Parts: sequence; C-alpha cells; structure tokens
Amino acid sequence: MGEHFQEPRMIRSLAAASLAIVFTAIPAQAETDSQTLAACMIEHSTETDVATMKELMLYALQDQEEEATSSLLKIAFSATSIATSDCGMSLSDLDSPLFEDAMQIYSEHLGTVIMARALSFL
Repeated sequence: MGEHFQEPRMIRSLAAASLAIVFTAIPAQAETDSQTLAACMIEHSTETDVATMKELMLYALQDQEEEATSSLLKIAFSATSIATSDCGMSLSDLDSPLFEDAMQIYSEHLGTVIMARALSFL
C-alpha cells in the first residue's frame, strides 16, 4: 500500500526534473540559434556592409550624430534584409531576442574586420 503513495510522488519528481532540464536547455538553444543566425548573416554580408559599419564608427567618433544615425539605419536595413532573405527569418521574428543577439554578434564581427584591417597597416 505504501508503494502506491510513493509512485505519484516519484512521477511528480520525474516530471519536475524533466521540466527543469527542458527550461535550462532553452537559453543554450537560443544562444546557439542566435550564433547560427549571426554566422549566416556574416556569411552573406558584403563589403558594402563593412564600409557602412566603418562610416558609422567614424561618424560616431567625430560626434556626427545625424550621419551616424543614417549609417546605423543602413546597417540595420541590410542586416534585416540578409536575415529575412538569406537566413530564414520572418519579419515577425525580427522583434525577438534571438535576432537582437544575432545582430550584436554580426555588428561585433563587422567591427572586428574593420579593426583588423586598420591594424594591418601598422
């Protein structure tokens, strides 16, 4: 008789453990997905994207806010276009943390390319 009372408790414990595993795995999956999306965006980026990021950096360093904003909008439009046309994102997905994380990785990559090129002149 005591065994029947323990089975529901054991099932609840297993269910709770399963849910804990699922919910702790979600951030890792989201991170992987944002890295995958960023890799796709990087793969489809162009020299124009690098040049636009360079403009943004230069304008920002010179405190030219209007020009920097314009360059930022160009980069955002290009990244959005790449994500939706080449990387399988839908327009509704663009308002997600996944896209925001991928955009940060993508932007950092463009900045790294620019800095590597600048340092190669030294």
